[in-house]
Amino acid sequence: MSAYLTIEGLRVEYGEHRAVDDLTLHAEQGEFVTLLGPSGCGKTTTLRAVAGFVKPAAGSIRVQGQDIGSLPPHRRNIGMVFQSYALFPHLTVGENVAFGLRMRHVGRADRDRRADEALAMVGLKGFGDRYPAQLSGGQQQRVALARALVIEPQILLLDEPLSNLDANLRAELRGEIRALQSRLGITTLLVTHDQQEALAVSDRVAILNAGRIVDIGAPQALCDHPSDPFAAAFIGGRTVIGGEVREGVFEAPGLFCTGAPEGAREIVLRGPRLRLGRGEGALHLEGRIASRAFLGDDFEVDVEAPCGKVRVVVPSDQPPPPVGEMCRVSALPGGVSFIL
Repeated sequence: MSAYLTIEGLRVEYGEHRAVDDLTLHAEQGEFVTLLGPSGCGKTTTLRAVAGFVKPAAGSIRVQGQDIGSLPPHRRNIGMVFQSYALFPHLTVGENVAFGLRMRHVGRADRDRRADEALAMVGLKGFGDRYPAQLSGGQQQRVALARALVIEPQILLLDEPLSNLDANLRAELRGEIRALQSRLGITTLLVTHDQQEALAVSDRVAILNAGRIVDIGAPQALCDHPSDPFAAAFIGGRTVIGGEVREGVFEAPGLFCTGAPEGAREIVLRGPRLRLGRGEGALHLEGRIASRAFLGDDFEVDVEAPCGKVRVVVPSDQPPPPVGEMCRVSALPGGVSFIL
């Protein structure tokens, strides 16, 4: 069975700069896929190519088998929520939501009804007569989401929709967006640089670097067994160290770990599943405390070892030694994985 959304060999160039480089991605109907990566990696450009706002130099974009690459944006039946919300300040909330329907020549009565239904869907029933300036940031984002959904799109595109909100509101809205997306069954692509956001809402996460997907998988699989060094480091709280395996033991300067698969090129140390002390286990690593930061529920500790700096995240009820003191790093189950 073919995928609902198919992006194959996508390449987007700005002059001599290749922003997206031979990117291929498939998404099933109703699937929530996130493009995760640092600024400049090509994730927003990919989204804009799907929406029709930029023209690819190569590749194809298909929805239900239909090539939409030659269609203008308004004929692609794609809803998009922008980072800046992009609401019209001179239009009421109801008029903003109904704008896409008006452009599709939907009758006044029908578009008013559908706009009211969309606002109720995002928890803003009765807000139609207000103006964007009278709303909070979170409410404006809900209006932008309602505007994207009211046209009943085949694909929903979300371009860092929560980045302008405070942390508590981000967590609240990401849950609402995921619940709504699941209920409506809309195939969705989200762009973000926030690892927690990506892991919290996605069926699958694609990690981009320099215009390419370097790793893709379900959130837990990516966390437990990343297959790419950049992806492992970008997910957060992980240290990737190069070395080699001899008779089942991974070795690097000042580090060895038993149970390594033959051919492993890197070891991935997962900070929240490491501990300071002389615990038993496969990992053996010693170093000096280089820095420690109290984060409320945890201490974030950098250990300077011969193989490089290792990040360790320990619970606040287990305070780390002072800066400068020698320590041993051990691993809890799931604290170590390998990249072949």
